[in-house]
Amino acid sequence: MPAPPPRSVDYTGSELLRITWSDGRETVFQQTALRRACPCAVCRRQREELGPDRFIPPSILEKVHVQRTAPVGRYGIKIFWSDGHDAGIYTFQMLRDWADAVIPTEGRSPGSGSGRSRDAG
Repeated sequence: MPAPPPRSVDYTGSELLRITWSDGRETVFQQTALRRACPCAVCRRQREELGPDRFIPPSILEKVHVQRTAPVGRYGIKIFWSDGHDAGIYTFQMLRDWADAVIPTEGRSPGSGSGRSRDAG
C-alpha cells in the first residue's frame, strides 16, 4: 500500500522535522539524519566513496538545518538545506519506510532507523 500524503511538514525552530500524515500518524526525524541520508545521486556516490559518516564534515553537519520544503508532484518533498544542497527528492514512501524502522541511534542514517513514528490519536 502506498504511503499516504502528509497533512503537514513542520521544521520551524527545531532540529527536528515532523510530518503529520493524512492517516493521523506522526513521524519525527532528526534533520541531520535526513541530510546525511539525502537520496540524490551525488550524495549516494559520496556516501559510497567516503563512507556515511564522512561525506559531510561534522563541522558542517552540526550547523545544517531545513530552510524550506516544497512538494514534488504527489509523491514526495524536496528539502532545501542551509548548506545550499537541494537535489534530493524524499518520497513519501521512503520517509514512511524510514519511520517504520527502529528508533534511531545518533549519527545513523534514516535508512538504518532514524525516524520515530506514532499514531497521533
